Amino acid sequence: MPPSIPELLIVPPKRPSTRILFVARHAPQEPDYSCRAFPGDGGYPAYYRRIWEALTEIGYPVTTANDGLAPLRAKGEVDLVFSLYNRMPIKGGIITEDLKRSDPLGYELFEGGPIESDLSDDVAAPWRAAGPMDYFRLDYRFDPDTGRRIFLEFNICCHIGRSGAICLAASQWGLSQTDLLGHVIEYSLRRQASNRGRHA
Repeated sequence: MPPSIPELLIVPPKRPSTRILFVARHAPQEPDYSCRAFPGDGGYPAYYRRIWEALTEIGYPVTTANDGLAPLRAKGEVDLVFSLYNRMPIKGGIITEDLKRSDPLGYELFEGGPIESDLSDDVAAPWRAAGPMDYFRLDYRFDPDTGRRIFLEFNICCHIGRSGAICLAASQWGLSQTDLLGHVIEYSLRRQASNRGRHA
């Protein structure tokens, strides 16, 4: 029997030394890391502040930036870039944003059961095609009566907030947002170390 999700969780060390640069358009800034003013949906600054809080609660030294080019200027000063800078300058910010905000179908959690291997294959295809990444969300429609799956998009800087699909799914396994963030960071460090070893 394969291991359960909690058994696969990578837990950060008690005192992590990994220096993180957290990049998001409305990330909290020094000196007080308070929520920043935002003219649109007021939830983004609070969401980014909660991400910063969770990373610092784990114990990571975290600096923040609200500029997508900040990683280029941070050479040698950070060990890992954690980016939620996913709003490109296109109308509406996200191509499918209207559908996501007013989708009459909504979303719900369900057990994969007999189609679990098909769902895993769906996830593996864009994972392999897109190259190295540490987490992403695959959006599609699934009709449980017919088994039909319709691919919408996948997002490599997706929402990892407490009310988002990833955290809601993880909560079914007793995992918190902090557990997930720690796992993503530690997975990324292992993946990058492995890649460096193969190319050394």
